[in-house]
Amino acid sequence: MTPTYRLGGRTSSYGYLWWLYTLAGGPPDANTADLVIAASGAQGQWLFVVPKYDLVVAINAGIASGPDPGLDMLFQTILPAMR
Repeated sequence: MTPTYRLGGRTSSYGYLWWLYTLAGGPPDANTADLVIAASGAQGQWLFVVPKYDLVVAINAGIASGPDPGLDMLFQTILPAMR
């Protein structure tokens, strides 16, 4: 069983420098059909791959302090526009 984590208020799993999420919000694993694959960098930099929508999103931010809006931007703004 893959360990799960809470990152940005969402259930995720982590391995080989990649975060895994699901579109539905459930616990992800490599066999999940609705995966969101993410890499997180310093100061709000993100790379998201959403195979279901043939979508790649790169966020290049410069957040020195405070909350990181990357996950919220993907799940609350970008993905709803894709549905």
